[in-house]
Amino acid sequence: MLRNLILRLKGGRTGPRLEADIRQLIQENHLEEAEGAIAYLPEHLADRHAIGACLKAEIAYRRIDDATAEALYLEVLAEMPGFPEAHYGLSLIKLEQGDLEAAVRHAQFADSARPFQGRYLSQLGLCHLRLKNFAMAETALRTALGHSPNDKTCWNNLGIVLVAKSEPSEARQCFFKAVALDAQFENAKQNLALLDAEDLSTQSKLRHSGVSMSSGSEQAWEREWRDVLHQHKEGLFDEAAMAAENLLVKWPDEPRLAVFVAQLSSSQGDIGGAINLLEAALLGSPESVELLIGLGQACNAAQRPAEGEQYLRRAIGVAGDSAEVMVALGESLQAQQRYSEAAAAFQTALDKSEPDSGVILQKLAGALVMACDYTAALEVHQRLIAIYGEENHPAAASLSLCLSFQGQFDKAGKIIDRLLESSPNDPGLRMQRSQKHLLHEEYSQGWEDYRFRGLSNTKHFRVLPIPEWKGEALNGRAIVVLAEQGLGDQIMFASCLPDLLALKPKKVFVEAMYRVAPTLARSFPDCEVISTKQNRELDWLTELSGADCYVPLADLPRYFRQTRHSFPANSYLKADPARTEYWRTELARVGAAPYIGITWKGGTPLTRAPVRSLDLPKLAPLLNNMSATWINLQYGRVDEEIDAARNQNLAISHWPEAIADLDEFSALICALDGVVTACNTTVHYAGALGKPVCVLAPKIPEWRYGLFYRMMPWYPDVSVLRQAASGDWSSVIDGAGDWMRAKFVNPSGP
Repeated sequence: MLRNLILRLKGGRTGPRLEADIRQLIQENHLEEAEGAIAYLPEHLADRHAIGACLKAEIAYRRIDDATAEALYLEVLAEMPGFPEAHYGLSLIKLEQGDLEAAVRHAQFADSARPFQGRYLSQLGLCHLRLKNFAMAETALRTALGHSPNDKTCWNNLGIVLVAKSEPSEARQCFFKAVALDAQFENAKQNLALLDAEDLSTQSKLRHSGVSMSSGSEQAWEREWRDVLHQHKEGLFDEAAMAAENLLVKWPDEPRLAVFVAQLSSSQGDIGGAINLLEAALLGSPESVELLIGLGQACNAAQRPAEGEQYLRRAIGVAGDSAEVMVALGESLQAQQRYSEAAAAFQTALDKSEPDSGVILQKLAGALVMACDYTAALEVHQRLIAIYGEENHPAAASLSLCLSFQGQFDKAGKIIDRLLESSPNDPGLRMQRSQKHLLHEEYSQGWEDYRFRGLSNTKHFRVLPIPEWKGEALNGRAIVVLAEQGLGDQIMFASCLPDLLALKPKKVFVEAMYRVAPTLARSFPDCEVISTKQNRELDWLTELSGADCYVPLADLPRYFRQTRHSFPANSYLKADPARTEYWRTELARVGAAPYIGITWKGGTPLTRAPVRSLDLPKLAPLLNNMSATWINLQYGRVDEEIDAARNQNLAISHWPEAIADLDEFSALICALDGVVTACNTTVHYAGALGKPVCVLAPKIPEWRYGLFYRMMPWYPDVSVLRQAASGDWSSVIDGAGDWMRAKFVNPSGP
């Protein structure tokens, strides 16, 4: 076999192809041949040494030599800290060692750094399965099969997830598929036997693989298609695939048949093949609604929602807005974070279907919650409860979130606690509970759940290949503080750096987003601040001298902010003195003191921008009635809004260059007398600089702003004004006027 492999290489096999061949040898347990082939990796292959070391490590792992495998993976990461293959390997090792938390984190990093690798996703799914995070396991495993449809372990693990979800019919098909791929796969054979031994009388009520037939008179090809489905149900997957292809050859002009075959292909993990098939069929029937909807759904499944939306809108143009097409369109829009549009699409679908269609109601409720329309969302959830009951509510996590943002925390908490009984490590549920605790100043419980944030939102998740600090004595060790989350968060959590320095570490390296780094470096001279793009390459780590451990920045409060009294009441951010003086001179040219910064928008579609933002004209009573020079601090493209405000006699000075550069931003704020702001990054910069700040907050704000305290504990002089009723900014704006008068008009008054 090795000889054949070398001959193929001499015949022109590329480096990546040879690497894949070696991995295939490892998968088939031909370890000696694989080990010998590593030497033939091409010299010009990028990262040749790292790839070779990881292949050797995986061979050692297969030989149950975990110590050698782990040493090899760590050797690679010492030179290339962000190399995803080595993180994947460490996940394998940690899972065998029983360290599930480390295993899932390394698997998540590997997948995030190099997305859509079947092996990485399969391992991530297995980690979540071991943690009983069944929903996340299912997502990872199904995505893995979309890229590696012949992964027998992935099919087997997906079957286990589906058994846990009480979906035995589809679970049986997964075990069948695993055995079809390897007739000697004992795990899948035993799982299949155990499943068949159970009472499967309810299976007939479950749909098979999402492939359905239309009602009405049956055509000839439909009768033969039923034979294909029967073969598939019995685990004869190759035979079913061949029969399906023959049907397409026999009836090439039947769009519905093409859709059914594509659905069958998707159910076997080949989403790309399904899309290719449908696109080819569409060339011959460009106006086929069935094909357009099928393509939209397939693109959604392949995480290509913008393409899916185009096909679905074409379908609407041909035949109107049926329930099926509107559900698929809503899914496309939701994946693009266009939540209000998604909710409207789902509502249209609901109007055109059964009044109490549970599936559509679930989708509508989720979209309404993300669009921050909590009143409408709660009404939809009540309809779901009427169908399923409170205990079996299929969107209970969404209901809990909805209740929380309406202030019904007791009800929300009971739902989350019940869900966590069966899924104790679910990151999304733990994060929901953390925010409830932190809003209520229950810091000890809140921080314990908050550590799951990276796995709850994995967009920027990273992990370092050195030990993670867990609060133990540092004993002169050097520690890396790993940047995470947004710019404002990095400023807020940096307030814990003096506490870390007080433990007398040998060195504190602080990674910071390059836009934040200059100000932090000036503010914390006892730390070595490393400016990065906060990406997953992690090359900067190799340049550090003697880093012993690391801690994610937002884990520091877990050790230093356990009670309200542990928050220091002092400023800590330092602006550039020369630039501050420059801005003081500029401010004097445009008007008289007090100089007050102003913002009116906060958040993103994912972080509740609709409830955190208000229109600039709503601030007119404040801007017109208070004698001050108003300075824009709002980030983004706001020129048109400011020009419109000026046309309404709302005078706001604007220096875009001072907004784009955050170190210049800090200098401008330092030159001001105070700030009135929505919940956004400005709060943290101004608060950390020690400026008087008035925060305009929604009734139920993000956890940082709490529910009850008047002064934000993170900063010395930040007042929080919350809406009296959701959506009502008038009382908050009136309160900001009172704050202005107390601070700047009559500061010595009562």
